[in-house]
Amino acid sequence: MKLKKGWILYLLVWSLNSCKWIAECYPEFTGQVLSNTSKTPVQGATVLLMNQNISVKTDENGFFKISGSGCSDANIKISKNNYKPFEITLSSSSNHKAYKVKSESISVDYENPVSSLDGSVVTGTWIDQNSESFVVSSHSIVYYLDSLKKVTDEMIDLQNEYKLRDSVNRRSQH
Repeated sequence: MKLKKGWILYLLVWSLNSCKWIAECYPEFTGQVLSNTSKTPVQGATVLLMNQNISVKTDENGFFKISGSGCSDANIKISKNNYKPFEITLSSSSNHKAYKVKSESISVDYENPVSSLDGSVVTGTWIDQNSESFVVSSHSIVYYLDSLKKVTDEMIDLQNEYKLRDSVNRRSQH
């Protein structure tokens, strides 16, 4: 009989420890979503905990709080019309935290190649399909969404940026 009481006590202690472990595995994520260009809050962006299909919307200040369950990595996707999506995988252990941001880009050719100061010619560029900027603060992350533009508009912006840098380089050499 004494053996059974000891075994029951052991199970009770083990189950209490398991409950504590389980309670620590119900992650809650907080953050803020801002426009990358204006640094203003993005209200109404959808924050989706992809591996659990749980979503919330950002408030008028771009803030959100989303809770999941389980002990797996968190795959979060942030999206809003007229912005590029942002996807991040958050994982942590007692030793470290890891952030893996989804990055996709497409190669595009310029209609009119751009000449550079050193005589080389730029015939195209890569355009990011996702937003990728974020800043980690004490207990939350600030996510920056890039405006979604037509590929042609983005190409023009990149060509103009390249020409501006090239002209600045030319002036600094004289």
